[in-house]
Amino acid sequence: MQPQRWPREFPSHRPTSTTGAGPDALPDDPGEVFADSAYRGSHFGGAVRAKGGTPRVVATGMWGRDERETFARLNASNQPIHRVRGPIEKIFGAWRRCYGLRRMRWRGLAKAAVQVHLTAQR
Repeated sequence: MQPQRWPREFPSHRPTSTTGAGPDALPDDPGEVFADSAYRGSHFGGAVRAKGGTPRVVATGMWGRDERETFARLNASNQPIHRVRGPIEKIFGAWRRCYGLRRMRWRGLAKAAVQVHLTAQR
């Protein structure tokens, strides 16, 4: 079956809003927000805290004199985050490998949800 070709009136390269995926994309009082190390930094953390949440971001390294002790502290701090993110990332990996969702056709959560639903109905 050939993939559906969409008309030019629906370009996938335009942002869906002027705010993008900044602080306005977060809901009010999001609770704990789990993220990978790409979101480490003051911009993401500040946006989550401003909405009343707690950023839980994976640490990629720590400073310490004793290598074993430092590695154990790193694993201990990342373990609760991995416990939550692990099952979710497995689902995303299966979608990517098996169902053709490696790339999203459109930007935005609502349009991505439509693509996932259309893919699931095939």
